[in-house]
Amino acid sequence: MPKSSLWGLLSELSEINQLVTYQGFSFNWLRLRLILIATAVIIVNNFVVSVSGDVEISESELGSYRLNVDMEVTIGEGDSKLSSLIDTVVKSMKEAEQCYISCRVDVNGERISELDVNNKTAPKFNITLLSFSRSADVTELEADELLDRAEHHKERGVSLYSAGNIEFAILRFNRAADFVRRVDHSGNFPPKSVRDRGHTVLCQCELNLAACRLKTSEHDKVVEHCTSALVLDPHSVKGLFRRSRALLKLGRYQEARKDAVEAQKLEPRNKAVISQLRSVDELILREKQIYQKMFTA
Repeated sequence: MPKSSLWGLLSELSEINQLVTYQGFSFNWLRLRLILIATAVIIVNNFVVSVSGDVEISESELGSYRLNVDMEVTIGEGDSKLSSLIDTVVKSMKEAEQCYISCRVDVNGERISELDVNNKTAPKFNITLLSFSRSADVTELEADELLDRAEHHKERGVSLYSAGNIEFAILRFNRAADFVRRVDHSGNFPPKSVRDRGHTVLCQCELNLAACRLKTSEHDKVVEHCTSALVLDPHSVKGLFRRSRALLKLGRYQEARKDAVEAQKLEPRNKAVISQLRSVDELILREKQIYQKMFTA
């Protein structure tokens, strides 16, 4: 069921013990009231999550949630599949509400067979929402506040990338970029220093997204992200180098060489760039030799 369909369905539910299924979760609410927060941040001040059965769940899989204790969490800060799905439930709860969740996916988001939903990989939770508060809507933020949020997501994305969590690093960098783009559309005409700061953050996000897409072998997207970064900073060696690597994988050798040559002009002693240029030249020579053999034969 798409997310939009879930919102529509939730808004119509008001009876006790209604059952909803979404992305592998079965939600059973004692009471239900929809809270629309498409562009807001919810800080749950007091919150209790407990797990039923003997399934083993690590803290990293729970993200910012913890079991069997009062806690404070911020929706969207978990950076794991399980926490993201729990977020979906919490966003539809109200104060003093209790909820039971029966998962149809494991902690890695893999669907569990309907014949095996009672095994140890199928977590079940009881959630009690004691209180929550809502931060300012994104449309209410000043330009510098938008950039503060952008930098928060960018820095979190860097940490996730370093930890090998590429999927959620991509989400963070995209969220950061979205906040930066809102600065130019905020209508409050920020000063040049703020716009320059935003362009720097956006360029960094595009470069970081390119690095992520290299990890996932999405080379077309690497080219797109690097090109966007180079629009903001034409002298970005990282942008030229990463685009060259992607173009090489795509078989666009001459374009890859052009970027590598330009990067070497900017940083003549950069070993990674020198190695990249050497690799490109070797493949161009090999391709040339193949064509020569074809025609001589």
